[in-house]
Amino acid sequence: MESIEEVLDDAEIEELSNDELQELAQNLSPKFDSEQDNPSRTFTTKSMATAFRRIQEGLQMVTDEYPEVERSARVHRTVMEGLTCYYEIYKEKKSAAKQPTIRTFFQPVAAMVTREGDKIMSARLVVVNSSHTRDYHGWASSDGLIGLTRALLAAGAQCVLVSLWPVPDTATKILLRAFYSALLQGLRVSRALAEAMLTVQHTKHFAHPANWSGFMLVGADVRLSNKVALMGQALCELLKTPDKCRDALRVTLHLVEKSLQRIHRGQKNAMYTTQKSIENKVGHVSGWKDLLMSVGFRFEPASNGIPSSVFFPQSDPEERLTQCSASLQALLGLTSTTLNALSKLIANIGVADDIIGVIRQVIGQFTMKNIETESIEIPINVKLWRVPGCHELLASL
Repeated sequence: MESIEEVLDDAEIEELSNDELQELAQNLSPKFDSEQDNPSRTFTTKSMATAFRRIQEGLQMVTDEYPEVERSARVHRTVMEGLTCYYEIYKEKKSAAKQPTIRTFFQPVAAMVTREGDKIMSARLVVVNSSHTRDYHGWASSDGLIGLTRALLAAGAQCVLVSLWPVPDTATKILLRAFYSALLQGLRVSRALAEAMLTVQHTKHFAHPANWSGFMLVGADVRLSNKVALMGQALCELLKTPDKCRDALRVTLHLVEKSLQRIHRGQKNAMYTTQKSIENKVGHVSGWKDLLMSVGFRFEPASNGIPSSVFFPQSDPEERLTQCSASLQALLGLTSTTLNALSKLIANIGVADDIIGVIRQVIGQFTMKNIETESIEIPINVKLWRVPGCHELLASL
């Protein structure tokens, strides 16, 4: 049989028709004397042609998005590596005959997650991931993967993330950590995956498309969390220690402003600081970690001699960094008395709207009265006045 390199050349990669794909698949497919000799009927001529067609479609998507890589040797290598993997599958046909295929295990899983047509899952997102292996037994058929994905969606999952081919473990870890971090910022899964792909693409050793372009979302473009709410919760946690939180507010504001500065300058290279250096400056208060995570900072544990690190965000989705900066500056502009009053009100967060309404009434009268000669009187509910922290807050303002 001809080697893959002899079958394809640069010109043919970009211009194969469907008939040529079928012919190519037949040339690459090993010949068996009988059906029993075939170790796995999953990889047929049809599935090979389908695989090649998908590679071609994937290349078209890449070249549409990044015109500068069109007809490049880099894309050529991506296709050759993919075809080589399929070629090696067939070379191992004899040893594979003794082992069950991955599809054997996919079918009972698909049956397990569906029960008489009922939706038994409530997950918004299911991530289907596997370890990186070039062994035949670690490969799943397209039918098996599609069946599992359909079963998960039918069982009630709103969205499924799958990998179309094996990816090295380190590259997968980088992508998934960035993906989950973006989800925690409140991005929809499509935008989160795009951000994660860019993170891997900008990592020196994994810039090759084979390490990031094979992840695919199936289902609804869901959002997993409301990061604005998480930001508010983190600020409340900081304010629980009003006598100690001012340093933490200053340090957090500095980190947020530094991130905004990098984003506005278009800087894409990764930047981090050690978690220990932040802890030394903020002191013994809680809430600052959750606040940073809510606006896109990524916390990584110590590994390979590198201490626990905090990576700066590379984008500002929905302008949460900007909102956080404004909130922190506002809090730092308040007196210690006001911060103490706010810390008391945290336990009665349900009255926040009523207090905001009182303050807005006061502001609304500024334009109608001469503040230097006239006083402003606003009626306040007695029950609201008795809430701990309410009258202290209004008096401090």
